[in-house]
Amino acid sequence: MAEAGKFDDLIADFAKDSVKENTGVWMTYKRFQYLVARSHRDNVAFLKVMEERMRPYQWAIDRGNLAALKDVANDVMQGVYAETVLKGIRKIDGTVLDYQASDGVALFKQLPDLWDAVFKFANADENYSPDAVKVDSGN
Repeated sequence: MAEAGKFDDLIADFAKDSVKENTGVWMTYKRFQYLVARSHRDNVAFLKVMEERMRPYQWAIDRGNLAALKDVANDVMQGVYAETVLKGIRKIDGTVLDYQASDGVALFKQLPDLWDAVFKFANADENYSPDAVKVDSGN
């Protein structure tokens, strides 16, 4: 255990807003904003659905047969993200679009750059820091 107080500043750098990790932070990409939750152990829905969707492939994972997962891994991941990570879409002017998980899957398949942007944003811990969340709250 680290000496009390010695690393307080360092530890503060890793602070996250756990509510925003689950409810999402607005990511601006081109002319739209996407409400993106964190794909992380603190997002309970993400972990639960990911575990559930990967269960049929556990035999391949246990045997190190990753080639068997090659064709399904991206589809599974996009489905889980569409359901638990991408929470909404709105225009820059604030007009909210009706979003369903099936829309997310279709958009990720049709727009690989959007998929890459959401995946990268959801995995970047700095997007869920208290400072980033303050900026997001102004949107």
